[in-house]
Amino acid sequence: MNSGFTNAPRVSWQGGRYPWRLEAPLHYRSATLKRLQLPKATPGLLQIPAGYCTDFASVPRIPLVYATVGGKAVLPAIVHDYLYDCWPTQLTRKHADQIFLEAMAAANDPTSLITRRLMYWGVRLGGALPWRKDTTHKCDGHCK
Repeated sequence: MNSGFTNAPRVSWQGGRYPWRLEAPLHYRSATLKRLQLPKATPGLLQIPAGYCTDFASVPRIPLVYATVGGKAVLPAIVHDYLYDCWPTQLTRKHADQIFLEAMAAANDPTSLITRRLMYWGVRLGGALPWRKDTTHKCDGHCK
């Protein structure tokens, strides 16, 4: 199974902590999820519902870091945010981060393998606190 997005996102700006809201579902086919037999109803197909909110990729505002990875991996970041927010009991953080890497490769965003690896290691090293933070309210479209 090839991983990839099956549609383009439709988002609107709403401001706030999670300023972007999906106006229509976003679908991502994942070889990793297929291998894990998740979700149970449609293994390998992640369906991020309309109403879900994201800040896209949370990149530290350190000039060199932001210049290197800021504004990249927007679609993979939506997938990664959704997995962290809505799937922490269904898969491990490591799997969520692997799916982020997989989605960056599938979307060819960023185009550089080195930049993809830097972003992957950024979430591996910096994702522990966000993983533990309860953001499940975002799963029901209640963005704050």
